[in-house]
Amino acid sequence: MANALRRGADDAFVPGRQTGGEIRPPRNADDFDEAWADEAYDSIRSTDDVDDIATHAAEYGFTRDEIAQIKSHVFEEEHLLDSYVDYGIPAEMARFESNPRMAEAWLRLREGNPHPEDITLLRHELYESNYMRDTGNPSYAEAHAATIDAGLAWDGEAPSREGTGFQRRR
Repeated sequence: MANALRRGADDAFVPGRQTGGEIRPPRNADDFDEAWADEAYDSIRSTDDVDDIATHAAEYGFTRDEIAQIKSHVFEEEHLLDSYVDYGIPAEMARFESNPRMAEAWLRLREGNPHPEDITLLRHELYESNYMRDTGNPSYAEAHAATIDAGLAWDGEAPSREGTGFQRRR
């Protein structure tokens, strides 16, 4: 897994996760169920759900090809994960690590019950993917920054604040 950094209580840097939609510091087991997210990503990768999501996302202006591109970008492709080279963490080519907020968003999209931030996530990931493709630059850090600069910041916590987000599963 890719290593990321955040400041801990003692002001030292500690590992986090570069997930594509956001940088997630690990938290307690009740808030960040890494095992569930890993399983959800495996399931998403093995499920042919592009047509289902495209049907639901069409009303927001997305085409089937764009949904396929987004799915590939988020769940399948390797990217240059380079957000922490300034802290001595080497860049690496790898898939994004699993993120429970993104997995939940994808499942809501599949079910046809998206939260408004799920649509923002689609726009964010499409822009990021297009940036990487159009510039030929595989840098996640640069593509993510360009996406944020374009006004496409995704708030992965919004559904949880409204009671529709990630719920710990056993």
